[in-house]
Formats: sequence, structure tokens, C-alpha cells
Amino acid sequence: PPTLRSEEEEEEGGGGGGERSQAPQKQPQMPVNTAATKPPFAVVDEVSSNSPASAAGLLVGHRLLSMGGVDAQAVAARGMSVLGELVQGSEGVPLEVVVLPEGEARPLTLTLTPARWEGRGLLGCHLQPTG
Repeated sequence: PPTLRSEEEEEEGGGGGGERSQAPQKQPQMPVNTAATKPPFAVVDEVSSNSPASAAGLLVGHRLLSMGGVDAQAVAARGMSVLGELVQGSEGVPLEVVVLPEGEARPLTLTLTPARWEGRGLLGCHLQPTG
């Protein structure tokens, strides 16, 4: 437990001064408002071979924390259509996708570039909304 010291002891430096170094250390640095603290809003339940999603490393079971700045809060406010709008307006533009792999506690950041390919859509994956 920290020791309370009087102002006189502080001025004199009484107690060896070793206790002063504790003050800057009392607040651990914690990440604030990072993707790791955000809830997932969708789960990847299908990835087509040779698709942009496959090339980016997206796998079935990945839980989406954010895609191009869209997160659970945006999806809750505007629905999954916000992702469709993002993808349609981002053809050829790399999007940062933060996922939580199945069974993992640490998020993974991928780069997914929506593009025309031999299959449907611009991504080649299917997302199942969570909740």
C-alpha cells in the first residue's frame, strides 16, 4: 500500500526518494477504443475460392470487428446495408478488415480489396450477422 507522507518529508526528500517513482506507474497503459474492444457484428460463413476475400486471407469462422471503418455500432445504427454501400463504393480500394479468428482472443488485421472476379459480388464471401 502507498505510504502517505507529509509536505515536509516531500520537500526534504525523506524516505530515500524511491517512492516517488511509483506515481507515473500507477496507471497502466490500456488500449482505448481499439478494434479489439469492439464486439463482432458478423461471422464469415462462406468464402469462395479465387475470390478477393480468399486472397485477403478471410476464412470461414472469422468474426468481423470492423471493415473499412464500419463496426458493430454502425451496423446497429444502419443495418448490414452499410457494408454493401461501403463495398460498392470501394471497388479497387484496399479496405482494412479486422477479424477475430475462431477460438482466438487476439484480432487479426487483413487487407481486402473489393474487385470484380469470376464469381458474384466484389468480395466472394458471405457474412452472417451476429445478434
